[in-house]
Amino acid sequence: MENSVQQEKLWYYEKDGYAQGPISIDQLEEKFKNGVLQRRTLLRSDKRARWVPANRIEELAQLVIDPDYAFRKDAPIEENIKQNKVAYPYGRPWVRYLAKTFDMSICVFIVGLFLGIFTPAFLESASTFLLAFITIFLTLVIDTIFLSTWGTTPGRWLLKTYVLDNEGNKLTLPIAYKRSLSIWIRGFGLGIVVISFFTQIISYTNLTSTRTTPWDSNNDLVVLHDKIGVVRGVIAMILLLLILYIRFL
Repeated sequence: MENSVQQEKLWYYEKDGYAQGPISIDQLEEKFKNGVLQRRTLLRSDKRARWVPANRIEELAQLVIDPDYAFRKDAPIEENIKQNKVAYPYGRPWVRYLAKTFDMSICVFIVGLFLGIFTPAFLESASTFLLAFITIFLTLVIDTIFLSTWGTTPGRWLLKTYVLDNEGNKLTLPIAYKRSLSIWIRGFGLGIVVISFFTQIISYTNLTSTRTTPWDSNNDLVVLHDKIGVVRGVIAMILLLLILYIRFL
């Protein structure tokens, strides 16, 4: 009697000139996710004898990791998350830190410029703590507005970093504010130097080991990165140094 249950297709892959396998489709997917197999790895199934590059097998299109990009705005959120995990396995902590530093530097510059023009006496007499509080408040406002309307901020945009929910949508105002506030408390320790030193170490450890942070995982958010490029990276560093120079001039 003919078996009504279709036998699962098994796969073979080429490694160092030798055929490896057979393995199931689930095992094949796991090897793509872990980077063991690449888009040009030669594959064949037990149903065909010819070896074919993985990126030319239509039924495997969702499994193949394309190293030529890390993020595409028109791609499904699941695909972008998968691409980012392979392209940036440690979550790009320094890119995220520099993007945040760039945003904070802009806020410091705005506060200093505004107070210097309109209330120079207040700027001269105000305590460092008060100026820091004003800067933090402005950063919260700017972060919340930009994340909820654009999915990024000036610093993150410059370094091609985007913050979205787990369905690929921009953050709502309450979630964007909650995230920004949590960063200042749990990530920067409210700017208090001693506390900030330890909170940043903890944040760095969490990000490099789990690819996420509490302010993202607690709100079901994802941070996606795209390739920055040499020119954009140089421009970002020049702008950051220029802002810092003006700030401490």
